[in-house]
Amino acid sequence: MTPPDPWQILGIPAGSSLAEARAARRRLAKRLHPDVHTGRPPAEQAELSARMTAVNRALTDIEAQWAAEAMVKPVSPAPGPEEPGDPDTFSVELLPVEAFEALFLAAYGLGDILVTDEPYLLELYLTEPSPCFCRLTLVPEAGGSIVTVDVGPAAESGEAPTASAVVEVLVAELNALATT
Repeated sequence: MTPPDPWQILGIPAGSSLAEARAARRRLAKRLHPDVHTGRPPAEQAELSARMTAVNRALTDIEAQWAAEAMVKPVSPAPGPEEPGDPDTFSVELLPVEAFEALFLAAYGLGDILVTDEPYLLELYLTEPSPCFCRLTLVPEAGGSIVTVDVGPAAESGEAPTASAVVEVLVAELNALATT
């Protein structure tokens, strides 16, 4: 059996933007969410709940498709020894808006998102490779984005991992999203 088409479930054309997919999900939630229809018969409540679950799953599938399009390749780090706190960079072959979405999804699986300034800044608390605070700055570059990674310790007495170690974890998570 063929899995349902997430674009069709949301009622939007295939390849629509993430913003359009999220807007479609919000429109459908206003109509289908079981909390909006309290007092209805249990069978109808169950049907609404199943339809809402399908809508949520469709949005998740579309977000995963967008993340899968993030072609990630490391950029050579600056020459010389790296010290904790030194920034590192990598490139994503997506414009900043799409790269931001992919990084948001990757970071969501690695820790907590603290600050967003879409599409150019993400501040995170990461648990891998070791607990740290991290700032991702996105800059447009020749049809893609350069991501600068700054890392700081999670606690006053703790030590931050190197930026290259954080880049390695982020790139691995982006690539894992791309293969799912």
